[in-house]
Amino acid sequence: MFFRRHSFIIKNIALFFLFALILTVIINAIWYRVTTRDRYSQSIAESENLLNQVGISVDNYFYAISMYVTSFIVNSEAGEILRSEAPSVSDEDLALVRERIDAAAGESLLISSVSVLMDRYEYSSAGDDMDLELLREKAGCGDFRRYGKSYDLSRVYYNNEVQDKNEATIAYMYRIKGESLRATVGVLVLELRYSDIRKIFDGASEGSGNQWLVYDRDALVYAPDGFQDELTDEQRKIRELAKAYRSPSPCTFQGRDCIAICAYDVRSDWTIVELIDRDTLFRTAKEAVQTTVGVVVLVIFLLTAAVVALLYRMLRPLVRITEAMQKVEHDQFDTVFDHTRDDEFGQIENGFNKMVGHINELLYNIRKQEEEKRKITIQTLRAQINPHFLYNTLNIIRWRAVLAGNETVANMIVALVKTVEFNGKRKEEFVTVRDEVDNVKNYVRLLGYHYEDKFQVLYELDEDAMGFYTPKLLLQPLVENAMFHGIVPKDGQGQIFLSVCREGEKICFLVSDDGVGVDLDGEGRLSDGIGFSNVNDRIRYYFGEEHTLRVTSSPGAGTAVRFSIPVIRTLPYHRAVMEEVK
Repeated sequence: MFFRRHSFIIKNIALFFLFALILTVIINAIWYRVTTRDRYSQSIAESENLLNQVGISVDNYFYAISMYVTSFIVNSEAGEILRSEAPSVSDEDLALVRERIDAAAGESLLISSVSVLMDRYEYSSAGDDMDLELLREKAGCGDFRRYGKSYDLSRVYYNNEVQDKNEATIAYMYRIKGESLRATVGVLVLELRYSDIRKIFDGASEGSGNQWLVYDRDALVYAPDGFQDELTDEQRKIRELAKAYRSPSPCTFQGRDCIAICAYDVRSDWTIVELIDRDTLFRTAKEAVQTTVGVVVLVIFLLTAAVVALLYRMLRPLVRITEAMQKVEHDQFDTVFDHTRDDEFGQIENGFNKMVGHINELLYNIRKQEEEKRKITIQTLRAQINPHFLYNTLNIIRWRAVLAGNETVANMIVALVKTVEFNGKRKEEFVTVRDEVDNVKNYVRLLGYHYEDKFQVLYELDEDAMGFYTPKLLLQPLVENAMFHGIVPKDGQGQIFLSVCREGEKICFLVSDDGVGVDLDGEGRLSDGIGFSNVNDRIRYYFGEEHTLRVTSSPGAGTAVRFSIPVIRTLPYHRAVMEEVK
């Protein structure tokens, strides 16, 4: 009995003893993490140092090329001839340029050929075997001349336009400007042996075991399997990392998880990426803790199985209680526990069932009281209008009976009966808009027997709105106010305008007159008038404050009353609306 009533406590005691065992596992895990983290930091530092050395080698390579070009163009007699802007070149000068170009091609082992593509003449150290038009196309001389860089590198291409040569080549293009330094007069093209550049990265790869990728814009200058113009999706993602300078960054290369370290070489405009294999990186740490991890994994597996089983049994009732409380939060008050436990959780579940029962009882009583209160309020408001309406109507009949014959009185009584039947006999709270308008017409007909040419009523009715529902007796009190407070006190004939139209999901009403105007309080409401207050209160009860009456009036200019209600297609739709207002 003790264990059944205090099982939660016993489980927590067992969990405490399990914690002592798990602590050993945590210590081993921390040790492994520290070891791998130190190895990671050390390897990243070594790789960054190697990347810097490779970058220096690349920079020195192209620095040597740039110095060679400078000495050739700037500090030589041949360079002066090339920079000349004279309209023609003498045979003697042309022979000197060719001689210097042939000599330059043999001075450096890095250079495969030297060519000048001048506006006035062209020459290549490769002689007649060199197809200069093809050289322009492969090196991209046209694009180079259109942009403002003083020098640039081409993509890697095969130098197969020269007889007995088919080697990978990179063209170094240098812009030759005239003596005035304003116009470009030609391009110096040095074809560099790609194998010399590849040796730099091949040597770095062999020494470190890391992979290298070198990007020139959107082409691949160097990769383990050679250069290429079209990038794979994998290589393109690594390129995006390099552009964002996210270094070091995790990535995937040739199906293996790697860490990318990036650098940018300004002189060559290349992006160099060093890829460190994660398995290789953490191999030392893995080997150091492999035996310990095997034992720890077994212990963790056994302890985890025990803890999971224990926690599942312990937390399952908490999960049930939490889910039940969430349902109640979403107004699902029919949620109860069918079967309760015998421990502490069972006491909570029993208390929860009692609480839900009390909530349901309170909600039922509140709804019942609110519904009764609403019915009484609406009936009271509707009852306020009947004595006022009957008083005015009977007064008209009384005076007309004195002044007219029996036929007129009979017609007035018929109109009165229809109006009284609509107001009192029909018990429903809502009628169609058409019925509401017909009631106004009956009332207007009744007024016409007495006032005759005193007023005129104009109607503008949207047929699309006639079939929807509206609370009863909204328009007649407003027409009555317009008549007795606006038209009757006015000298001469007046007009009353009634408009009903549909705008989207709203029915809009307008009752206006050109009478003497009425007094408004500071908030734009009528200072008196039972009919107006009755209509305004009922609209507020049914649909909320945003649908109350809006009145505009000024002395001598008449009065206009506007309001709108939601589109009510079927009954009892208004019940849902009233619940929202409540």
